[in-house]
Amino acid sequence: NLQNKTQVLTDDELGAISLVTDDFKYSHFRILWKMGASTKWEQWQVGVNVTTPSIGLWGSGRRALDNSLVTQFPIPGSGGLPVTEINTFFEETGASYKNPFSVGFGAGRQFGATRLHLTGEIFAPVNEFTIIDSQPFEGQTSGETIDTAITRDLKSVLNVAVGLEHQLKKALGLYGAFNTDFNATDRDGFDDVSVGEYDLYHLSGGVSINVKGSDLTLGGTYAFSTKETVRPEVGLLPDELKLSYTRFSFIVGFDFNFN
Repeated sequence: NLQNKTQVLTDDELGAISLVTDDFKYSHFRILWKMGASTKWEQWQVGVNVTTPSIGLWGSGRRALDNSLVTQFPIPGSGGLPVTEINTFFEETGASYKNPFSVGFGAGRQFGATRLHLTGEIFAPVNEFTIIDSQPFEGQTSGETIDTAITRDLKSVLNVAVGLEHQLKKALGLYGAFNTDFNATDRDGFDDVSVGEYDLYHLSGGVSINVKGSDLTLGGTYAFSTKETVRPEVGLLPDELKLSYTRFSFIVGFDFNFN
């Protein structure tokens, strides 16, 4: 559910209010194949895996849209007149989804008490496809044809990660890692299923404590990103917005040994 509410008051004490609610929900079941192989090469352990595009089985979706705008002054495209516009739509329909072909690779090597881990995965592009094929409808007040279908297209991306594992003592290990999570969406807008559309960077670290053969792991991750986006919804907002994303996560893990 995406919602954008805007209120404006001009220097002439004229007001405007807009409400854009874009709601969609879908589920899709499909099958795919994931194959991999690993081997040892000199001092390295290396591996590769392949993920195939999926074959769709069945899916369902729901689409709702509410786009309302009331102004006491003209805005661009209104013909010099104030605007009163209300558009609502709801439909239940089928759904579909496609995932890209991808190839992953990884390698690891021991350096004394320290182990290095390297990995990455490259994803192929996917041409535009329709997830929810809801029908266009005519605006109740504007008379314009409004497209309600939810579509997506994916660009090719490469995500990589590097991790370090150091055994400080027999019962104490230290961990650290950096990885990328780049967004494959190549456009902004409410007609796409991506919400954040960020290229994320993750930093993580933690410790592992061994007590009588069982392990306790404590750690955390920090994700961050910035981007510029274009959201010209109703002519009342700036065309370009700069957004920042920050997320902290904490990890607690247990590994019990009953032998």
